[in-house]
Amino acid sequence: MESFPYFLNDVRVLFAMFAVCIVWYFGIVSEMKQSSVLNLPRWLSGGMGNLMRSVGEKVLGLSLEHNVEELSTQQSLLGVHPHGVLCTASTFFGGYLFNVKMKMKGRYMFPCVADVLFRIPIVGEFCLLNGARSMNHHVLDRLLQCGNSIAMYPGGMYEQVHTEPSAEVLYFAPKLGFIRVAIRNGVPLQPSYVFGENQLYSQNCLTRFLNRSMKRFFGLGSFFMVGRFGLLWPVCRPRPLYWHFGNVIDVGCAEAAPSEERVRDVFVRYVAELQRIFKDHAPAHLPADVAAKGLTIVWRVHDKELR
Repeated sequence: MESFPYFLNDVRVLFAMFAVCIVWYFGIVSEMKQSSVLNLPRWLSGGMGNLMRSVGEKVLGLSLEHNVEELSTQQSLLGVHPHGVLCTASTFFGGYLFNVKMKMKGRYMFPCVADVLFRIPIVGEFCLLNGARSMNHHVLDRLLQCGNSIAMYPGGMYEQVHTEPSAEVLYFAPKLGFIRVAIRNGVPLQPSYVFGENQLYSQNCLTRFLNRSMKRFFGLGSFFMVGRFGLLWPVCRPRPLYWHFGNVIDVGCAEAAPSEERVRDVFVRYVAELQRIFKDHAPAHLPADVAAKGLTIVWRVHDKELR
């Protein structure tokens, strides 16, 4: 009796399936993730945004308040903080904000994500449906040079695997690449903060060890977290979120190779705006004990300079 599925016993079928996957990734996904134009109909991205918003609200019990209506209409590089365990706010509400709400304002913003996500089946397609692009610096420059706005998580996977629900800590890479991208293209920065993102999951000694090991040896983010009911799964705890978009930070004229002093000056002003946002809104949107600790900024390697 033939095993099921019987057609997989044919090597030719397996080879054909493998060939289709290769063509799909290198012929379509690889091209779309680098494109500086919207390849898919906007209504499709908007529909996906509305669908994910409904899942977040009705299935996971999340809710989102925001001030996106106050967002400036000028081109910008939007920094989203904190990354959290799974950047849940962006996953379930980012498409709605960027493809539906901003559509009403005549804007379009490309969310930029780690390139490794496009190599994961289904995840890569989901990212493309939401208009996401690769974090590759050539892609970022091309997007901005074409007049687009972009959004990214400056903390990246390092911040992801160091997320703790009991404290709000932001991590910045030593070279501050996102600031250099903004200066290189003369595009203003705009910090934003998602209050409640860090409290959607908790961590324990085991999950911390596993996540940091995955990051160290395989360059991957968080795969292990403690979610709803205290279980080790990616279903988050229900809670309200507040996404606040801050004031625009002018970076001055475009400069291909900015000095360290200029990069630091922009960074200091960016951090000051983040601290203002936190001070104004943390008491109303975070647990009292977390808000009381304040916002900690860690500039990796240089962390003592801005504590």
